[in-house]
Amino acid sequence: MRHPLILMAAGVSSRMKKAFEQTDSTISIDPKLIEEANTLPKCMLSVGPNGTRFIDYILWNASKWGFEEVIILLNPNDTVTRKYVENRVETMRLHLRVHFAIQFIPEGREKPWGTGDAIYQALQQYPLDVSDVYTISNSDNLSSQLVFRAAYLAQENTIFSYDTTSLGIPLTDRVKYGLVVTDILTKNMTTIVEKPSLDEIMALEWDHTLSVNMNILTLSYKDTLYKLRSLTPHPVRDEKEITDVFRELAAEGRLKSEIIFESLPDLTSKSDIPRVQKYLAETYPELQNL
Repeated sequence: MRHPLILMAAGVSSRMKKAFEQTDSTISIDPKLIEEANTLPKCMLSVGPNGTRFIDYILWNASKWGFEEVIILLNPNDTVTRKYVENRVETMRLHLRVHFAIQFIPEGREKPWGTGDAIYQALQQYPLDVSDVYTISNSDNLSSQLVFRAAYLAQENTIFSYDTTSLGIPLTDRVKYGLVVTDILTKNMTTIVEKPSLDEIMALEWDHTLSVNMNILTLSYKDTLYKLRSLTPHPVRDEKEITDVFRELAAEGRLKSEIIFESLPDLTSKSDIPRVQKYLAETYPELQNL
């Protein structure tokens, strides 16, 4: 049975490309990284010691804990990631078969159709068998090796969401996030609520656990292909969102929820760069000279 990792790297990185507003005098970012953030996909930022790029750490963790096949989903305008990854897989001696899929942008649109369309295009370009499963991961955050291991071993539809306290999110700030709602008794996800009000949060917490969706899941090809193909655009954001597939599976009682009590290095905006640099230098000394 195949079990590839689909790494989503086709986004346009609009928040990362916004001008860096210096609100904290203690934050210092190398001008080279500012330039990279403005021109490269987020996974290609050289935020590690000695210029190690963020995607190196993702591939390292995935390879060390089970995955043998990775499908990297790229924007059609990305001219740097493929060549770099092909070389790095060899120099890092990773036992990975790496494929590259393209999220093509339809005529008349300036941006891709969104995360749901991204996964569907990847599965169209590299079809699986009905008995296969696949894992989805963003390319701008770094799950630990233990999370990749759990995702690889999962035999059913499973979402891996993150405890808000472990992410350093104050309780009152949970209104800013997409929250995974998990039934306390069944451990099934019941829904995802985008930016809920405080009143909604208080009502849900009575018999649910709330955690943050970071788009890390293991899914059945058979259970999801039709749902992905049938997605309709969000009425406001005009994108086909993978979270709608999660909600459908949850409504059918077929999406387990595993809550992760770890931090998660995340590259959303330029202000995240110093924190990610510090984490990588402290956590992955073995990659500093690769």
